Amino acid sequence: MNTLYQSQHIRVCEIVDADGDTQRQLFFGPAFSSCQGAVKTSRPLHQLHEFTRHLTYAAFTPAVALHNVLFLGLGAGIALHAISSLFPEASVDVVDSNRELFDISHKYFFPLNKANFNLISGDAADFVMNSTSRYDLVACDIWGPSLETPVFLTNADFYDSVRARMREGGTFAINASAHEHKRLSELLTHRFLSTFSLKGNNTFLISSDQERLEPHWVPETNILSAYNIDVEAISEAAIVLRANALRPLD
Repeated sequence: MNTLYQSQHIRVCEIVDADGDTQRQLFFGPAFSSCQGAVKTSRPLHQLHEFTRHLTYAAFTPAVALHNVLFLGLGAGIALHAISSLFPEASVDVVDSNRELFDISHKYFFPLNKANFNLISGDAADFVMNSTSRYDLVACDIWGPSLETPVFLTNADFYDSVRARMREGGTFAINASAHEHKRLSELLTHRFLSTFSLKGNNTFLISSDQERLEPHWVPETNILSAYNIDVEAISEAAIVLRANALRPLD
């Protein structure tokens, strides 16, 4: 393993993977126990992790054109880069409490100095509670340094605030611990017409006011192949947790 960067909270290293490719990985510490994002340096678009493929897939599902996107949690910026490349006209707000991560992600993974990026160092829950912006996609991927679930992700007020930030026809997506599937599902099904659980090792939920989960825009097959995303397979494996058809839409 070759360590490219090390601080109290962030480690970036490179390894040679089973395919013989150099893989650049991001870890959060002080535990540094689990990879939080990785790319093959020879094929940086190729998404290695299921959760980044799911986050990217979520951008295809809003029933409205994708003009405004909110990322809660940056990580290595892999899904952020994919979505901003596939939707170059979209304006993207990125909120992360770790200011250091903006510089590290930019230097070692994908550029963050794009004109349509607004980088915000701060608490995600405070941001969604106090912001007046509205978004077509809100993507949440926030973990503690030892992969613990932040307390605010189990708080009903957070999801009320998220819903208030969404435009009609928008989508909310969250990647979280597998242990939180039941609790997060209950919080979301009480606030959205439909919530869908995507197959995988983590809890990955997509909520919206659509009765069905379906991509409204899908890139050409060769583009999807470059990102290692199978839209059809993700859609077919998704499970409707509950369609709360009696709740009136806002």
